[in-house]
Amino acid sequence: VYESRGKVYQDMRNHELAILDFNRAIDIEPDYPDSYFLRGISKMSLKHPNDAIRDFNQALKLGSNNAGIFDGIAQCYHQLNDFERAMDYFDQAIDRQHENVEFLMHRSQSFYDVGQFEQCGQDLITALEIKPEDPQLFYKLGLCFYSDGSYKEAIAYLKKSLSCKPFPSYEPDIYYHIGIAYANLGKFHKAIGPLNECVGQCPTESVYLHERAKAFQMIEDYEQSLKDFDEVLKMEPKNAHAYFRRAFSRKALKDFEGAAEDFEFAKELDPFNPKLVVNYKKIYGVKCIVLCRP
Repeated sequence: VYESRGKVYQDMRNHELAILDFNRAIDIEPDYPDSYFLRGISKMSLKHPNDAIRDFNQALKLGSNNAGIFDGIAQCYHQLNDFERAMDYFDQAIDRQHENVEFLMHRSQSFYDVGQFEQCGQDLITALEIKPEDPQLFYKLGLCFYSDGSYKEAIAYLKKSLSCKPFPSYEPDIYYHIGIAYANLGKFHKAIGPLNECVGQCPTESVYLHERAKAFQMIEDYEQSLKDFDEVLKMEPKNAHAYFRRAFSRKALKDFEGAAEDFEFAKELDPFNPKLVVNYKKIYGVKCIVLCRP
């Protein structure tokens, strides 16, 4: 009874109450491995990886052959940034269950976090062979290609994710990465549409507004760019990069005094950044200076 209720609490993500019930289950039947495994899952979810590893190892000691134990230990080592040991346990989990999509996704995340994007992509492609219409897999694969600088592939997989109806909470980030991928390809007109979508869904997310402002600036829509920069600076009044880029929109709109104020204030906010120092004699014909890639 306690284990069953603990699993319900786990499903509700109330891991503190779940652990209390798994404790009671273990008190009643201390040699039952599943209770240790389940308690380990909750401890891992609460970011207590060392405690979770002890429970997972106890489940193994009591004779459990649950492949999820190896996946759980791997995730704990991932939390501890011990990626070598994490990979070893992910491999053991996947060796036991070759077609477990969750195990493949978890290992792909470890590959992603250490910058091994090719291996990350291979795991996700294998997972897609098992679940060919999973929007989350397409989303993660798109992010993998994005992080590897393969923007055309990233756009294709992210659009595929949208066509497969992802969770609504994922959509703004998907549109954002599509927009930035287009921007990184120099296709700023195409970037505007996806950035409009993510701004429309999350109008108070300053990063989305900032990137759209920069895209408007690159297509010389300086009025829209200025509006977005104004909104960004209401939310982040000490954002030196936003002041610096807004200065170029003001300059293009012949607000030279306002542009000069923005250039100077950006320099005050970040005085040790040489990129924010401008030569007014040379800057007249410059559309903008890109400080960093999106």
